[in-house]
Amino acid sequence: MVVEKFLEIAERKVSVLDDYGDERWDLLPKEIEILLLKTAKLDSDCIESIKSLLFRDLEGPDLVRGLRTKIQARFRPGEDLSAFLVLITKYRLLKARLEREFCSYHESHRSKKSAEQFDELSGREFETYVAKVLTEIGFKDVSGTPVTGDQGADLIAKRDGRTIVIQAKRYQGSVGNRAVQEVVGAVSFYGADEGWVVTSGSFTPSAKALAQKNSVKLIDGHALRNRNFS
Repeated sequence: MVVEKFLEIAERKVSVLDDYGDERWDLLPKEIEILLLKTAKLDSDCIESIKSLLFRDLEGPDLVRGLRTKIQARFRPGEDLSAFLVLITKYRLLKARLEREFCSYHESHRSKKSAEQFDELSGREFETYVAKVLTEIGFKDVSGTPVTGDQGADLIAKRDGRTIVIQAKRYQGSVGNRAVQEVVGAVSFYGADEGWVVTSGSFTPSAKALAQKNSVKLIDGHALRNRNFS
Protein backbone atom coordinates (compact mmCIF):
# COMPACT_ATOMS: atom_id res chain seq x y z
CA MET A 1 0.00 0.00 0.00
CA VAL A 2 2.88 2.36 0.83
CA VAL A 3 4.57 1.59 -2.50
CA GLU A 4 1.33 2.26 -4.38
CA LYS A 5 1.07 5.64 -2.65
CA PHE A 6 4.69 6.38 -3.57
CA LEU A 7 4.00 5.57 -7.23
CA GLU A 8 0.98 7.89 -7.30
CA ILE A 9 2.83 10.77 -5.62
CA ALA A 10 5.96 10.38 -7.76
CA GLU A 11 3.91 10.15 -10.96
CA ARG A 12 2.06 13.34 -10.11
CA LYS A 13 5.31 15.23 -9.51
CA VAL A 14 7.46 13.78 -12.29
CA SER A 15 4.85 14.04 -15.06
CA VAL A 16 4.20 17.76 -14.62
CA LEU A 17 6.34 19.69 -17.11
CA ASP A 18 8.80 22.29 -15.91
CA ASP A 19 9.17 25.69 -17.58
CA TYR A 20 11.23 24.07 -20.34
CA GLY A 21 8.61 21.43 -21.15
CA ASP A 22 10.56 18.58 -19.55
CA GLU A 23 9.28 16.03 -17.05
CA ARG A 24 10.60 16.49 -13.51
CA TRP A 25 12.71 13.34 -13.16
CA ASP A 26 14.97 15.24 -10.77
CA LEU A 27 12.17 14.95 -8.17
CA LEU A 28 12.13 11.14 -8.22
CA PRO A 29 15.22 10.55 -6.00
CA LYS A 30 13.71 12.68 -3.23
CA GLU A 31 10.46 10.68 -3.27
CA ILE A 32 12.45 7.43 -3.16
CA GLU A 33 14.46 8.76 -0.23
CA ILE A 34 11.26 9.61 1.67
CA LEU A 35 9.90 6.10 1.15
CA LEU A 36 13.16 4.42 2.17
CA LEU A 37 13.22 6.43 5.39
CA LYS A 38 9.62 5.43 6.11
CA THR A 39 10.51 1.79 5.42
CA ALA A 40 13.49 1.98 7.78
CA LYS A 41 11.23 3.37 10.49
CA LEU A 42 8.68 0.57 10.01
CA ASP A 43 11.41 -2.08 10.03
CA SER A 44 13.21 -0.48 12.99
CA ASP A 45 16.40 -0.15 10.94
CA CYS A 46 18.78 2.51 12.18
CA ILE A 47 20.14 4.06 9.02
CA GLU A 48 20.99 7.55 10.29
CA SER A 49 24.74 6.89 10.19
CA ILE A 50 24.64 5.61 6.60
CA LYS A 51 22.12 8.02 5.05
CA SER A 52 24.75 9.88 3.06
CA LEU A 53 26.16 6.58 1.79
CA LEU A 54 22.72 5.33 0.95
CA PHE A 55 21.33 8.39 -0.80
CA ARG A 56 24.40 10.09 -2.21
CA ASP A 57 27.37 7.77 -2.73
CA LEU A 58 25.99 4.47 -3.99
CA GLU A 59 26.91 4.59 -7.64
CA GLY A 60 29.36 2.43 -9.53
CA PRO A 61 29.57 -1.05 -11.05
CA ASP A 62 31.10 -2.86 -8.09
CA LEU A 63 28.52 -2.29 -5.34
CA VAL A 64 30.05 -4.38 -2.53
CA ARG A 65 33.63 -3.23 -3.09
CA GLY A 66 32.48 0.35 -3.47
CA LEU A 67 30.42 0.19 -0.29
CA ARG A 68 33.22 -1.35 1.71
CA THR A 69 35.68 1.28 0.56
CA LYS A 70 33.32 4.13 1.41
CA ILE A 71 32.34 2.67 4.77
CA GLN A 72 35.93 1.92 5.81
CA ALA A 73 36.81 5.51 5.10
CA ARG A 74 34.04 6.62 7.43
CA PHE A 75 34.26 4.19 10.35
CA ARG A 76 37.05 3.20 12.75
CA PRO A 77 39.61 0.55 11.70
CA GLY A 78 38.71 -2.92 12.89
CA GLU A 79 35.04 -2.09 13.39
CA ASP A 80 32.62 -4.78 12.24
CA LEU A 81 31.22 -3.51 8.96
CA SER A 82 28.96 -6.45 8.16
CA ALA A 83 25.83 -4.88 9.72
CA PHE A 84 26.34 -1.71 7.73
CA LEU A 85 26.88 -3.66 4.52
CA VAL A 86 23.70 -5.64 5.10
CA LEU A 87 21.65 -2.49 5.70
CA ILE A 88 23.09 -0.58 2.78
CA THR A 89 22.71 -3.53 0.43
CA LYS A 90 19.10 -4.02 1.58
CA TYR A 91 18.14 -0.41 0.94
CA ARG A 92 20.21 -0.06 -2.22
CA LEU A 93 18.36 -3.03 -3.72
CA LEU A 94 15.04 -1.57 -2.56
CA LYS A 95 15.97 1.73 -4.17
CA ALA A 96 16.71 -0.02 -7.47
CA ARG A 97 13.41 -1.89 -7.25
CA LEU A 98 11.47 1.35 -6.68
CA GLU A 99 13.17 2.95 -9.67
CA ARG A 100 12.21 0.00 -11.88
CA GLU A 101 8.64 -0.08 -10.61
CA PHE A 102 8.20 3.64 -11.10
CA CYS A 103 9.53 3.52 -14.68
CA SER A 104 7.07 0.73 -15.47
CA TYR A 105 4.22 2.56 -13.71
CA HIS A 106 5.05 5.83 -15.47
CA GLU A 107 5.05 4.20 -18.88
CA SER A 108 1.76 2.41 -18.16
CA HIS A 109 0.20 5.59 -16.77
CA ARG A 110 1.29 7.55 -19.81
CA SER A 111 -0.30 5.06 -22.19
CA LYS A 112 -3.55 5.21 -20.22
CA LYS A 113 -3.74 8.97 -20.63
CA SER A 114 -5.52 8.52 -23.89
CA ALA A 115 -8.03 10.91 -25.36
CA GLU A 116 -10.85 8.80 -24.01
CA GLN A 117 -9.70 9.72 -20.51
CA PHE A 118 -9.14 13.43 -20.96
CA ASP A 119 -11.83 14.19 -18.40
CA GLU A 120 -9.68 12.47 -15.75
CA LEU A 121 -6.72 14.79 -16.34
CA SER A 122 -6.05 18.06 -14.61
CA GLY A 123 -5.25 21.12 -16.69
CA ARG A 124 -1.51 20.69 -16.13
CA GLU A 125 -1.68 16.96 -16.93
CA PHE A 126 -3.46 17.78 -20.18
CA GLU A 127 -0.68 20.22 -21.08
CA THR A 128 1.82 17.42 -20.41
CA TYR A 129 -0.15 15.09 -22.66
CA VAL A 130 -0.28 17.62 -25.51
CA ALA A 131 3.45 18.31 -25.18
CA LYS A 132 4.21 14.60 -25.47
CA VAL A 133 2.00 14.24 -28.53
CA LEU A 134 3.76 17.18 -30.19
CA THR A 135 7.14 15.61 -29.48
CA GLU A 136 5.98 12.25 -30.82
CA ILE A 137 4.86 13.74 -34.15
CA GLY A 138 8.12 15.57 -34.76
CA PHE A 139 8.05 18.92 -32.97
CA LYS A 140 11.28 20.12 -31.38
CA ASP A 141 11.98 22.18 -28.28
CA VAL A 142 8.50 21.81 -26.82
CA SER A 143 8.51 23.86 -23.63
CA GLY A 144 6.04 25.11 -21.09
CA THR A 145 5.44 28.77 -20.34
CA PRO A 146 5.49 30.13 -16.77
CA VAL A 147 2.57 28.99 -14.64
CA THR A 148 1.71 32.63 -13.99
CA GLY A 149 2.00 35.37 -16.58
CA ASP A 150 1.88 32.96 -19.50
CA GLN A 151 0.35 35.68 -21.72
CA GLY A 152 -2.19 33.31 -23.26
CA ALA A 153 0.09 30.39 -24.17
CA ASP A 154 0.70 27.16 -22.27
CA LEU A 155 3.29 25.64 -24.61
CA ILE A 156 5.81 26.84 -27.16
CA ALA A 157 6.93 24.42 -29.87
CA LYS A 158 9.23 24.63 -32.89
CA ARG A 159 9.23 22.79 -36.20
CA ASP A 160 10.76 23.57 -39.59
CA GLY A 161 12.14 26.86 -38.28
CA ARG A 162 8.73 28.10 -37.14
CA THR A 163 7.73 28.95 -33.58
CA ILE A 164 4.19 28.05 -32.50
CA VAL A 165 2.43 29.17 -29.32
CA ILE A 166 -0.22 26.79 -28.06
CA GLN A 167 -3.01 27.07 -25.55
CA ALA A 168 -4.10 23.67 -24.21
CA LYS A 169 -7.69 23.56 -22.97
CA ARG A 170 -8.82 20.43 -21.15
CA TYR A 171 -12.52 21.02 -21.73
CA GLN A 172 -15.59 18.82 -22.03
CA GLY A 173 -17.73 21.37 -23.82
CA SER A 174 -17.06 23.88 -26.59
CA VAL A 175 -14.23 26.37 -26.31
CA GLY A 176 -15.24 29.92 -27.16
CA ASN A 177 -13.70 33.16 -28.43
CA ARG A 178 -11.60 33.95 -25.37
CA ALA A 179 -9.06 31.18 -25.98
CA VAL A 180 -8.60 32.35 -29.58
CA GLN A 181 -8.19 35.96 -28.48
CA GLU A 182 -5.59 34.97 -25.89
CA VAL A 183 -3.57 33.00 -28.45
CA VAL A 184 -3.65 35.96 -30.85
CA GLY A 185 -2.11 38.04 -28.07
CA ALA A 186 0.43 35.31 -27.30
CA VAL A 187 1.61 35.23 -30.92
CA SER A 188 2.46 38.91 -30.66
CA PHE A 189 3.96 38.68 -27.17
CA TYR A 190 6.29 35.75 -27.94
CA GLY A 191 7.04 36.83 -31.50
CA ALA A 192 5.73 33.50 -32.78
CA ASP A 193 4.88 32.49 -36.32
CA GLU A 194 1.64 30.68 -35.48
CA GLY A 195 -0.94 30.31 -32.75
CA TRP A 196 -2.87 27.13 -31.92
CA VAL A 197 -5.63 26.18 -29.52
CA VAL A 198 -5.74 22.48 -28.66
CA THR A 199 -8.70 21.14 -26.71
CA SER A 200 -10.11 17.82 -25.57
CA GLY A 201 -13.56 19.11 -26.49
CA SER A 202 -14.79 21.17 -29.43
CA PHE A 203 -15.09 24.80 -30.54
CA THR A 204 -18.04 27.14 -30.88
CA PRO A 205 -18.91 28.45 -34.37
CA SER A 206 -17.86 31.95 -33.33
CA ALA A 207 -14.48 30.68 -32.11
CA LYS A 208 -13.95 28.97 -35.46
CA ALA A 209 -14.81 32.16 -37.34
CA LEU A 210 -12.51 34.26 -35.17
CA ALA A 211 -9.70 31.72 -35.54
CA GLN A 212 -10.04 31.73 -39.31
CA LYS A 213 -9.95 35.52 -39.38
CA ASN A 214 -6.74 35.58 -37.31
CA SER A 215 -5.03 32.51 -38.83
CA VAL A 216 -5.21 30.56 -35.57
CA LYS A 217 -5.26 26.78 -35.91
CA LEU A 218 -7.90 24.92 -33.89
CA ILE A 219 -7.39 21.27 -32.93
CA ASP A 220 -10.33 19.58 -31.26
CA GLY A 221 -10.55 16.35 -29.31
CA HIS A 222 -11.19 14.22 -32.40
CA ALA A 223 -8.09 15.55 -34.18
CA LEU A 224 -6.03 15.14 -31.01
CA ARG A 225 -7.10 11.52 -30.65
CA ASN A 226 -5.96 10.83 -34.19
CA ARG A 227 -2.75 12.86 -33.96
CA ASN A 228 -4.09 14.99 -36.81
CA PHE A 229 -2.33 18.34 -36.45
CA SER A 230 -2.17 19.13 -40.16
